Amino acid sequence: MRFVVAACILLGSGGAFADTSPRRSPIELILVSASGPSPWIAAYHFATGARVWSSNLPELGSPFWMAQPRGGHVYSAGPAIGVLAHDLRSGVESWRYEFKGLVDLRLGDGAVFAAGPARAVCLDASTGAERWVHGVGVNHGSMTLGQDGVVLVRGDGRVVMLEAKDGRVRWSTDAGARPGRVQTVEGAVVTACSTGGRVRCLDARNGKERWSLEGFGDRCSPWVERGRLLVTDDQNRIRSVDAANGRVRWEFQGAGRIRSSTPRHLLIEAATGLAACLDIDTGRVIWKREDAIGRNRSIAVDTVVTCWLRDGANVSAVDPHTGRETLSFAVKARRMWACAGDRQAFVLTDETLRAFDTRAGRELWSFDCAGQFARVELLSRDLIVTTDKRIVRIDALTGRRHWISDLPAPSEYRWVKPHPDPRP
Repeated sequence: MRFVVAACILLGSGGAFADTSPRRSPIELILVSASGPSPWIAAYHFATGARVWSSNLPELGSPFWMAQPRGGHVYSAGPAIGVLAHDLRSGVESWRYEFKGLVDLRLGDGAVFAAGPARAVCLDASTGAERWVHGVGVNHGSMTLGQDGVVLVRGDGRVVMLEAKDGRVRWSTDAGARPGRVQTVEGAVVTACSTGGRVRCLDARNGKERWSLEGFGDRCSPWVERGRLLVTDDQNRIRSVDAANGRVRWEFQGAGRIRSSTPRHLLIEAATGLAACLDIDTGRVIWKREDAIGRNRSIAVDTVVTCWLRDGANVSAVDPHTGRETLSFAVKARRMWACAGDRQAFVLTDETLRAFDTRAGRELWSFDCAGQFARVELLSRDLIVTTDKRIVRIDALTGRRHWISDLPAPSEYRWVKPHPDPRP
């Protein structure tokens, strides 16, 4: 773990979108979690920045899940220990369920579903007590929830739907050669074979096949973005498929990774450096770049922020409605982070957090710091910035600092999650 002294000198100036009207945020707590050899979770009061509680965690292993709030608890999990539940208000450990080798976790209404290579279980969310156990396991990414049931792509090559209440098998069918990811959408279960390039859609009620599509590359995977079914493969191709009948709505060749989306736009990229913004309904290319090898991109209704590192660091903002570049500048930085809001772009470099009006292409405000900021999250009108030692809440419109607090222990890798989460 790297230790960096981050003594922040925060100097903010007012922005063009200043709004001094009183407001009440639905967010009550900010949950911060840190991975590494000594992981921990902490909860901060959103309004004041006071640390409500913090708790050290055992080594979780990988893959891991941290600070997942649901109901009155915060859940963490990993293959080294299993599942941990902490009380959301006090941070006291409520229960612990040992599950060596856990590879998948899903949170339902009043229940926690966990799966590994040997079994899948349903736990009471309040007590951790076993409700049921299914004796065949899954691989990572092969469990999902839908229609009062749990869908598993099992290690024995079958797709099963279990009743969420009692674990009874609702239906079971052959998954095909080397089944991979599974998704649920519009009353259907969609699976893809990791070899052979075949995608199947099953009726969630009875497991009967609705349709199947072939011709994808190996390692094809189904994804659901904004209610749309998308299929990617290892040939840098994305297809939008109608879940009702299997009709291909549109296809894009050249980028196979879904980066982010809005109700109208889909941001995709490829390892080759290509990035593109598409109309999510029609697949129309709004803009495309061949050299956008980026460390971080974020898409919002009016803005796409792109940072890419080569000899120096470049930042650009593009209007996804028109593809017009509204902002472009170069900075010297070893590390960068960026996020986008409606009409605003926020860029965090080694020393400075800067806010820009992306339509006018001008800087609104900035914060200078003596240390190194590591990450910034945009939550409606607030920015949550974390360094290796501190957490700061800043008004995104005005640049005014609300509060700054210390983290429980230094950490290089952190995740921030609001509760309740106002984001869609």
